[in-house]
Amino acid sequence: MLDYSYYMPTKIVWGRNSISKNYGLIQDLGKKAAIVTGSSGAAKSGALADVVAALGENGQEFQVFSGVVSDPPSENILDLSQEIKSYSPDFLIAIGGGSVIDAAKVISFLLTNGISKGIIWQNISIEPLALVAVVTTAGTGSEVTPYAVLTDYEQETKRSVASDLIYPNIAFLDPRYTESMPYSLALDTAVDALSHLIEGLFAKKANNMSDHLAIKGLKLWSEGLSGLISGEISTKQRDSLLAASLFGGLTIAKTGTTLVHALGYSLTYYHNLTHGKANGLLLGFYLEYMQKFSPQKTAMVLEILGFKDLSQFRAVFQRFYSIKLDLTTREIALYVEKALKSRNVDNTVGEISAFVLADILERSLVK
Repeated sequence: MLDYSYYMPTKIVWGRNSISKNYGLIQDLGKKAAIVTGSSGAAKSGALADVVAALGENGQEFQVFSGVVSDPPSENILDLSQEIKSYSPDFLIAIGGGSVIDAAKVISFLLTNGISKGIIWQNISIEPLALVAVVTTAGTGSEVTPYAVLTDYEQETKRSVASDLIYPNIAFLDPRYTESMPYSLALDTAVDALSHLIEGLFAKKANNMSDHLAIKGLKLWSEGLSGLISGEISTKQRDSLLAASLFGGLTIAKTGTTLVHALGYSLTYYHNLTHGKANGLLLGFYLEYMQKFSPQKTAMVLEILGFKDLSQFRAVFQRFYSIKLDLTTREIALYVEKALKSRNVDNTVGEISAFVLADILERSLVK
């Protein structure tokens, strides 16, 4: 039976110079903006200058808070929230990739619900401050999702906050901002986007709408593949990869992610692998299991991406990431245990046991 149920409250504004052409959209959000960024990407990409110019045209005040770290822990979020609270902004503007946008999502509701660690993991009841997301990478799709992922030192993993209240109000996607990304970051973020598109197809929450979004995203992603392989990504390919990232976000906004993310979180936490790299290392053998549970979708993924079989897919990803880890039996058992506690594994089609998770880890990573 057809199911096209879908919810998306974020206004998506796409295109080169989209901020300078549409700065009036943020005028009604308030008089004072807190701009949330990481260390350097917002300025380097040119996005910060465009945002500042837009606020100037609107006569809006602003202050920049550039303290977001990669894979931000709750402690980083709480410190920034206190700093921003003292400024009393009317709304937030996040300029960056997933870490920055996720951080701003959490800050937006802490400022209205109360600044404490306990509030982060509770169901929020008071509407957050308005949030504008300005995207500078092409991977997470966080600008159109109801999720924020933080590092949790107590549980030694990454954890997700999920609420329909934390969708950004407006998302600006200007492909120019991704052109300053070095190749390694462009690759990692592109692989993250691919992971979202693939996992969305094999999620139990998938429906006809999310499948259409994922398929369109895969086609866009395939347009950038040759550039990712050669290391020379053209302007047109960067446009396609940013669009693929957007469609990845639109996909998982409906479906959530699956076991790849559940296992990948431990690889990031314990081995300092970037999120995209952690996912990319697992995708090949993940697809092998999905081929058993959903052969038609797996064949479709390979065909869209231009791979004749899974061996060719794995060969390309081994070229991207030739990493092997000396994982012990105890480490594998720990990562599997953590993954089994997550909603991501339950959301994966097929019969996913501890053996399956351990097998994917071992075949993907162990020397």
